[in-house]
Amino acid sequence: MATIFTTELRRAFDRASARLPEEARVRVARARSTRKTTMDERDRLLGEILEAYRQGPAELWAPAILDLLAPAMATTLGHVHRRAERIAELWDYDEPLVVDEEDVRQQLIFEVLRAAATIPLRPGGRAMKVRLLKRSNTYLTRWLKRDWRHQVQHCSLEALEVDEEDDSESNG
Repeated sequence: MATIFTTELRRAFDRASARLPEEARVRVARARSTRKTTMDERDRLLGEILEAYRQGPAELWAPAILDLLAPAMATTLGHVHRRAERIAELWDYDEPLVVDEEDVRQQLIFEVLRAAATIPLRPGGRAMKVRLLKRSNTYLTRWLKRDWRHQVQHCSLEALEVDEEDDSESNG
């Protein structure tokens, strides 16, 4: 599942990278390289990419940001999935907790890009990747909590139909 997610993000970047200037493609390649570039340098380059994303066009730079963060985003999705399974085991309601993986993936992408657009940029991009991932994880966690609260407060139409059938059978 995580491999498919990272592959999809890489394909999106490959399609968009043809429109990036050569200098930008080199910057992204250096930011991706873990062997030739130090963590501080990768953070600085990520900070530059975030600046470019903010200046636009965003649809050109978003795939680069997502591609650079894809492995960490896949890890986040794994954590969310395990957390959802633990919560579902403790679930005490008639209906099971529903967590659609595709919705969570799309929300994570949205939250990473929202964080990329709003996180304060520090000089030299200090701890940029960690800060960006923490912020997007916070946003995603809040979204999940709101979604789960909504599921607790509102039952599905199917559950209402079952309740009505049960009521009519007991009254009939």
